Amino acid sequence: LGELVERHLPLTMVADPLCRIIVQASLESARTARPIQEVINDQADTSGKLQRFASRMLMAPLKAIGQDLSRVDAVKDIILMFWRRRLKAERERLGAERGERRAQITYDLKALEKWEDGSRIIGIEMAGPPGA
Repeated sequence: LGELVERHLPLTMVADPLCRIIVQASLESARTARPIQEVINDQADTSGKLQRFASRMLMAPLKAIGQDLSRVDAVKDIILMFWRRRLKAERERLGAERGERRAQITYDLKALEKWEDGSRIIGIEMAGPPGA
């Protein structure tokens, strides 16, 4: 799952500090083959918030909106959710302006409903504007 996250979810999109630490720990765990709990334990956490949050996440059932998901499907759904949120915020910043980018975002938001189409859009977004 680490490769999936690295390829499709920039850490800057994870605003919540605890969630970002969990994602970083997951990526480090995938790279180093160390258990994720061990990587999380290495983090400075004097309040215990991180440990409690990590424990709840690791023990949570793999269910989303009443459907059973594989871990891969759950991660894909989360990645799509982050990208939809990012593009909706960008579209809001553009306001009522009827520009090409706003139209593209509206099209892309539809594609981000399913992984097969959404992963293509994510790849384009991560590559940035042409010539960047």
